[in-house]
Amino acid sequence: MTTISFIVMLLFCSGAALTIHETGHYLAARFFGHHLVFVFKWGVKPLTFMGKTFVIRIPRLTADMPDIELWKKRVIAASGFGSEFLASVALIRFDRETLAIYLIVCFAHLIIYKYYCGDNNDFSYFSSLKEVAKNDPGKG
Repeated sequence: MTTISFIVMLLFCSGAALTIHETGHYLAARFFGHHLVFVFKWGVKPLTFMGKTFVIRIPRLTADMPDIELWKKRVIAASGFGSEFLASVALIRFDRETLAIYLIVCFAHLIIYKYYCGDNNDFSYFSSLKEVAKNDPGKG
């Protein structure tokens, strides 16, 4: 694979991962009878390197979560990354090189996601799990 074709595949896989991620949220919400409306925003992450601060702007889509039960919100939130990784199963049959690049994009997205999304991110719906476990009367 040439450098140009690698860059093209990296850009393609990044766009595909974004589309698949947001489609996963949308389909999960539709399953529960709700409709998500996405809005384009810029995620901002300041980085300091050698005494200088650089601001990295990352494009993202956001949607207001419907007013539903917490477990349904968690399913909708988890469906974004879940659908990204489930899509890799389809790529196994398609092309191994594309699969490798796509998985790199998915893992990079998963790792950096909470850093550029701030408080409005998919993981925020799971932060109360520690409190639920702490207050669980069945826990000894």
